[in-house]
Amino acid sequence: MCQTSEDVFHNTLLKIMEELSVMNEEQILEYIDYRFKMINYQTKQDQKELYKHQINLENANNC
Repeated sequence: MCQTSEDVFHNTLLKIMEELSVMNEEQILEYIDYRFKMINYQTKQDQKELYKHQINLENANNC
């Protein structure tokens, strides 16, 4: 589940291609920036959740 910045950037571009409509160059760059930030944020949240589950499993196994 570990993702690098390159992975996040790649996922951002894939999402943009799915959602892209007729935009000018400035709008596209703003949208890329926005989507990159959102995907990066979601990736971090997913990692936190995964870490919580791992801690809970370790605690359950130690009981």
